[in-house]
Amino acid sequence: MNVAYVPVITTSWDDLRRHSTDLLNRANAASSFFEQASINWTRFRSAYIHSATQEQVYTALDELGAPMQEWAGAVSAANRILIDFCDSGSALQARAEELTEERPGIYAKYQEAEEAGEDADPADAAAISAFNERAVQLKADWDVLVENTASSLRAISGGTDDMLAAHAGLGERLLPEADWVALSSGLNERFGNMSPFTLAHMLSGLSADELRLWADANPEAAAVLAGNELMGPYAADSPEHIMMMAMRDGADLTEAGVMGIRNAWDSLDQAGQERLLLLFPAVFGSLNGVPMAARARANTITVPGVREINEQAIRDLKRPQRPALDNLNEIQANQAAIDYSIAEQAYQDELNRLEQIRKGLDHAMLKDLQVVAVGLEGNGRILVMNGTPSPATTTAAVLVPGTGATLGSLEDYTGKLANVDRSPAPDHVSFYYQDVDLPQRLIVDNATSAFNEAAAPRLAAFDYALDLEVPAETRSTYIGYSAGAGALGTAERVGLDSSNIVYVAPSGTGHEVGSPQDTENQDANRYWVQSRDDTIAIAQVVGGAAQGDGGPSDPVGQMGAQRLESGFLNHDKGGPLVSGHNEYFRPGSTSALNMQGVIRGTSVYPHIPEEIHTYIGGYWIDNPMETRPEDYAGVKMQSIPTESCPAQ
Repeated sequence: MNVAYVPVITTSWDDLRRHSTDLLNRANAASSFFEQASINWTRFRSAYIHSATQEQVYTALDELGAPMQEWAGAVSAANRILIDFCDSGSALQARAEELTEERPGIYAKYQEAEEAGEDADPADAAAISAFNERAVQLKADWDVLVENTASSLRAISGGTDDMLAAHAGLGERLLPEADWVALSSGLNERFGNMSPFTLAHMLSGLSADELRLWADANPEAAAVLAGNELMGPYAADSPEHIMMMAMRDGADLTEAGVMGIRNAWDSLDQAGQERLLLLFPAVFGSLNGVPMAARARANTITVPGVREINEQAIRDLKRPQRPALDNLNEIQANQAAIDYSIAEQAYQDELNRLEQIRKGLDHAMLKDLQVVAVGLEGNGRILVMNGTPSPATTTAAVLVPGTGATLGSLEDYTGKLANVDRSPAPDHVSFYYQDVDLPQRLIVDNATSAFNEAAAPRLAAFDYALDLEVPAETRSTYIGYSAGAGALGTAERVGLDSSNIVYVAPSGTGHEVGSPQDTENQDANRYWVQSRDDTIAIAQVVGGAAQGDGGPSDPVGQMGAQRLESGFLNHDKGGPLVSGHNEYFRPGSTSALNMQGVIRGTSVYPHIPEEIHTYIGGYWIDNPMETRPEDYAGVKMQSIPTESCPAQ
């Protein structure tokens, strides 16, 4: 049993009544003026004598009489229809407001049973069922009202210029067409156009949980806010103007600019900050320099909002029609088939992209993740936060994903981060960073530095923003996995600074990065985790121009990294080794424990070298963990304190 959504009702019925009545009054006045003008003209028409034009002048007002009456009658009919619509619509609005107020309590009953994995007790189930029936009935009543109103408006036929004599040029109209059907264009399930200002005012003061419930229940309204942008101009002392000035010229991508944004934000009073977060949630929910907790609050609206925008894009996506080949010759038929195949592939690619974005947003909403940046660009972007940075923060961790990561990868990668992260604690914060486009095609996209160079300033700017919220002595760890390591290393070159860098099966050490001296992060402690059979080793040799400084990438030889053991899938029991490219984050594995040790600043397991065995005429090499796992499982594997690892 689910809890039904409540239709959004956010329109001013009084304004609609007033505008409709004003139109009627103006129509009545026009009719009165026309009647008086006709009387006056009749008195003086005999005084106008001109053989070439007098007949047209004499009959002009006579020809307009009937259309004028038709138009006035049409306006009167439309007024009655719209007034009836307002009366019924305002009553439905009252019912919707009542249901919206009740929904959090009903949803809490449902969620309590859902989390317990049990059916709701009979009383709660009855309350949920009754609520759902009322919500469904409200939607049905609204559909009937809309259909009846639209049907009545369509029935209005007067008020056009069909009765006027055709004195205009061929194909032209004498008057603008009176399209009464267009009056029904705004009658949709959102109860008319929703103003961002009205919505933001309505949401002011709600808690984060209340905002989340509202946005989940009202995605169309959340989409209105998520699509709202700073346009200007604004009054010089307004919060909008103050922040627009601080955001000029890409300030959110430079260290000084991020600091300026924070200073501008702090200069606003609480009401001004709240206004911006609710009125422009997508803007300030992803803006470096705005406090992370404030960004997470704004994005309780943004995430459902951009999901609805994405849903609309899916609904609008048109599949190409298969061409009719019967009347085409062979050459034409072949070309039409090729064109159709290309269009069909483009359609499937775009549909898959949109569905992957939906998948990630659904997961973020289902798990109530703290999102501190989100966007629909490319394959979808997202930045998720666990915990909250504060002056009490002692450790921070950031995971940057690899090739193929999209918004649809959110569940997988947040799970990976959880497997290596510290346990939740007030002094720890961590982030899954996918607020950039990652390579999608393993070889083609990684063959150039384009992705690394585009990602680097954004990653560095995030680091500037994080530095504003945690103490300088906070132990920070960035984990770059696969292609994420190349982006991370490039970000180090342009300003990212961290206590620790962990290369996990890296594509390289960063574009134009061949030593710590190539970075702004020269004193970082560096670590490298990679299985012995990971084919990424080939890319490290041949992909240096895009992922390194031109030659092969070597985290140990170039960056002075301490190589750590990838080890066993189950560190305590031994047995199968971490293998290939996708097992590093398995919970309880040696590789995952090593990442945990770096984050926590405890101990790590250094790489165990292969053993060389000689015999007369030759030699062989083996991995002792594979041939003698019992000698290395659990506490038998040597560990060392992170402090004893070489620092660069």
